[in-house]
Amino acid sequence: MAPAVPIADRNRGALLTALLQQIAWLDPPPDAVHVYGDACTDGTQERVRRDFPSVRLLEGSEPRGSIFGRDKILRAADAEILLSL
Repeated sequence: MAPAVPIADRNRGALLTALLQQIAWLDPPPDAVHVYGDACTDGTQERVRRDFPSVRLLEGSEPRGSIFGRDKILRAADAEILLSL
């Protein structure tokens, strides 16, 4: 079983895009990639939905921080192993 990858992000769309592109090259690929968009205002969530449709996107309407985002992902993920980046 491959791990799932949780990523908490806030307004770092270009860096997140580069990271998701690198994750796509992994062999074996992760079972799932989860992104928590922490009230992003730079179009990050729209970019993930458009360019990475297989990514499981969770969104927050108010900035809560990366720890909150990781917790949301951990509660939503169904993988036995998570590799946090």
